[in-house]
Amino acid sequence: MPTGTGGRTLPRYQIILPVSYDATPDGAPAPREGSGWTRNLSDTGACLELNEAVPVGTTLRLTLRDEGGAVALEARVIWVGHPRVPAGGILHGVNFGDLTLHQRLVLPTLCRRHTGLRVQATRIPAALPAMCRPLGAAGPPLRGWTGDLGREGCLLLLPEQLVVGTLIAVTLTTPRGDVTAEATVVWGEPAVQAVLRQLTRHGVRFIEARALQDTLVAMLREGSPAGGAATLPVA
Repeated sequence: MPTGTGGRTLPRYQIILPVSYDATPDGAPAPREGSGWTRNLSDTGACLELNEAVPVGTTLRLTLRDEGGAVALEARVIWVGHPRVPAGGILHGVNFGDLTLHQRLVLPTLCRRHTGLRVQATRIPAALPAMCRPLGAAGPPLRGWTGDLGREGCLLLLPEQLVVGTLIAVTLTTPRGDVTAEATVVWGEPAVQAVLRQLTRHGVRFIEARALQDTLVAMLREGSPAGGAATLPVA
């Protein structure tokens, strides 16, 4: 736990946000880009889960994103840990550099916007074409749209209601191509009107979606998922 001036302990908020970065490690011929997620966040530093190890002492130009926008700031890697799980990213501790007045105002606001009793995982509004099929089921897939998209799951709008607990394979069409992940339906709601047809809202939790998570961060870096769920095209 980092400390502030005079040894005061600063709170860490358990927040999961997509993060992208540019880094120039010592001796590297050119900057390299990467992405990952925050594991916790404070006014002075963060724990990041990155897709590759970045050496201690490296300066990172970070961009943190949530539904309210993006915050750009500079940080320095102070420790590197082990992967969270065998297929997971690598944990890094970073301290933020000198913050501008704008950053000193925006960063605490971002932290406190996500406070609560549970770990907060941001969802980004995104209307992406979606195709899903219950695992092991025959017949044509259900075609619909996402309403939002996050690291651990998404909101799906489908023409039929699926039973809670159903295991599905869902394919999302993104600006970077199709990405498929397995997921579990965790809740469902009655149909809602969405551009001349009824669609049922479903909350799904991804089972193993590393490729989808990486695509989400890349889309955020490029500013791609601008579509909201209020006005959905007709498939």
